[in-house]
Amino acid sequence: MSDNNAQFLSNWRTTRTGTSSDPSGSGEDSISGMAKSFFTSFTDKVSDGYNQAYNVLPLNNQDLESTNTSEPSWFKLSRFERLICFFCFIAGSAICFTLGIVLFPVLTLKPRKFAMLWTLGSILFVLSFGCLQGPVDYCKHLISKDRLPFTVVFFGSVLSTLYCAAVLKSTILTLITGIVEIFAVLYYTLSYFPFGAQGFQMITSMGLRQFSTLIGEIPSFKLIETKFTYSFLDIQPTAKGHLLVIPKYHGAKLHNVPDEYLADILPVTKKLVKALDLEIESEQGDGYNILQNNGRIAHQEVDHVHFHLIPKRDTETGLIVGWPAKQSDMGELSAYAKELASKLE
Repeated sequence: MSDNNAQFLSNWRTTRTGTSSDPSGSGEDSISGMAKSFFTSFTDKVSDGYNQAYNVLPLNNQDLESTNTSEPSWFKLSRFERLICFFCFIAGSAICFTLGIVLFPVLTLKPRKFAMLWTLGSILFVLSFGCLQGPVDYCKHLISKDRLPFTVVFFGSVLSTLYCAAVLKSTILTLITGIVEIFAVLYYTLSYFPFGAQGFQMITSMGLRQFSTLIGEIPSFKLIETKFTYSFLDIQPTAKGHLLVIPKYHGAKLHNVPDEYLADILPVTKKLVKALDLEIESEQGDGYNILQNNGRIAHQEVDHVHFHLIPKRDTETGLIVGWPAKQSDMGELSAYAKELASKLE
């Protein structure tokens, strides 16, 4: 299985390992399972704590909910490639900041050079998160209503610093604009770093994948793979033929996934239905359910969009659903339909 496919399956390896077991109960498998379970539990706690801390920081209560915007063709990179670009920018930024600190005694004699070096590091640092989010979505993020003050202050101070240092060659003005720039970067670090939970989740998922490789992977029984979709058998099925179809795009919820990925899922699912001999010819024939959950309250356990295809051949196996239907007020229902329709125009 390729590295890319391993990335798509990492959530199942880490989420389901704690509940799957080997009937043989061998010591090696028990140790492996315990290690995976401990690592998963630790990562979940760190992630939950991080998200709670992040959500109370200023200007982050309405972080980008969706990345549906189509990025330019030159930015069709895998998550691993985005992380490589991200770390390259961060490394360049760290080098500039380190040189500025180490050489500060010398650069104090030439403060304009110090300001130029610090400005370069600041630019690399801020732009690095565009590698994770994508340039179009990141630009929209920066010019959104809540983020616009920071964007104006930061890029205004950057341009002012460069102008004062390179054109006016004024040491005093360069120092003033440089100080504003430093505070802007500090504010960015506190209020934005690392651009919501997405970057953190991507990094931890990479670590989890590498860790699971070291101590043994849960098998993946691939069925269909396309440019946008990957499907495989569920290792904890509710019925024979229970399988999963997932997009090759990391989105926690349905609205986070671009349309081209979603458009490929149902045709793939249709092929799988036929392969399972589940074409329904009569009311008494075999049936099936297609299940997709979003959010913990809706019973989502894995933070990567996935569709369950669950055969229903009898009343004992497959999906068992409770449906607490209620009688509706037709007037209220009509008003609500008009409200929703107005939002779709």
